[in-house]
Amino acid sequence: MYKFVRSGKIKGNVPEAVRWAKEIADYVSGKHSPVKVHVYTGMFGDLNTIFWEIEHKDLASIEALSAKLVSDQGYWAVVEKAAGLFIDGTFRDSVLGSV
Repeated sequence: MYKFVRSGKIKGNVPEAVRWAKEIADYVSGKHSPVKVHVYTGMFGDLNTIFWEIEHKDLASIEALSAKLVSDQGYWAVVEKAAGLFIDGTFRDSVLGSV
């Protein structure tokens, strides 16, 4: 089992950034089923960070979703709505494997 995790630091308007984080998660989950994107915020420490998490059965499914998103114009339209919501250069992607 693998988890893909993306995080980004909010620039200022937390409620608007959280709404957008849920919108992009709902879009990907709805368009690319059976993918289910979960959205989290920090509870302690850096509270202005949003995390998206997707559980995958294998690395190939992570690559397949990435390839689909690159060519998904609807996805990019939703991404554009995030302009100004996050601090530039703070997005980080991680792939976690179960041990």
